[in-house]
Amino acid sequence: MSKDEFFAFMPLLIYGIAVSELIMHWRDYLKKDRRYIPHLVTGIILLELAFVNFYYLYDSLESLFIDYPHFLLRISSPIVLLLTISVYTPESDHDVKEYFKANSSIIYTLLAIFILINIFIEFDFNFINLIRFIAVLICALIALTKKYWLIWLWVVIRGSFFFIEAYLPHLLQ
Repeated sequence: MSKDEFFAFMPLLIYGIAVSELIMHWRDYLKKDRRYIPHLVTGIILLELAFVNFYYLYDSLESLFIDYPHFLLRISSPIVLLLTISVYTPESDHDVKEYFKANSSIIYTLLAIFILINIFIEFDFNFINLIRFIAVLICALIALTKKYWLIWLWVVIRGSFFFIEAYLPHLLQ
């Protein structure tokens, strides 16, 4: 096991805990009396963010941990995601809609912090960071205004980004 693989173990473990914390409650959220669409869509966004950050972590494995401050910065990203998911996940005796409305400002503020950390880690002007910056703005707007239709804007932008990244290069060939 190389040094980079050794240091990558901790963020990967935290991402794994975050994903398991997120999906173990979904069966409960899909029950008709507990279903609240903005909450479910936010959960899908959180799950996709965990997956994409896990994926990008592998791409940067060689330069993952330059020194201890860099390690702390890298480890803070999955920790903030785990905190976000912990706030996102209500206890089974809470009404999901009321819980989400009461905690959406905290959820989306933490989500904005999570994305800002990832922008800071790369700290480069590129298309991915542009999409991340737009996501930070959407998170801030949701946190401040509680206008949940903005969640759909995020989905459209993220879906467009996925299309551009995955399929546009093949269509242009």
